[in-house]
Amino acid sequence: TVELRAPRAAGEATGDRGHYNFTSYNRVLLVTGEAATEADRAAVAQAVGRVPDVGSVVNELGVMEASSIKGRTSDTVITGRVKAALLDAKDLHANAFKVVTERGVVYLMGRVTEPEAARATERARTVTGVKKVVRLMEIVPAAEALAPK
Repeated sequence: TVELRAPRAAGEATGDRGHYNFTSYNRVLLVTGEAATEADRAAVAQAVGRVPDVGSVVNELGVMEASSIKGRTSDTVITGRVKAALLDAKDLHANAFKVVTERGVVYLMGRVTEPEAARATERARTVTGVKKVVRLMEIVPAAEALAPK
């Protein structure tokens, strides 16, 4: 429900200025996309931070013109490639990760062990088109890694 409520809150804060994406995992809300101004960027973060069940906001909005369809398509392809790379890794549980790509930057979310986080980061970095990998993972002991919180 967080991912459904956040766009409404952002829209109330900035109207139709900007392009925003919201990804939620374990009460962390990742905000990506483009804001028209620095004030809009801050307003979006503040508004979505008040959405019920949001524990923290990671504001990765760029202050720039909205991305093109070509750019968004490229990000979708990169996300697919990263997911495939995680799936191909026999020592990872690919379903333990959420993968988001914005302007070539890959964000990895999940509840995983430190070795899994390191391995997933390594795999993502080798994917063609990835400019940078940002780790937004909660590191847990092995016994908790796949247990829901």
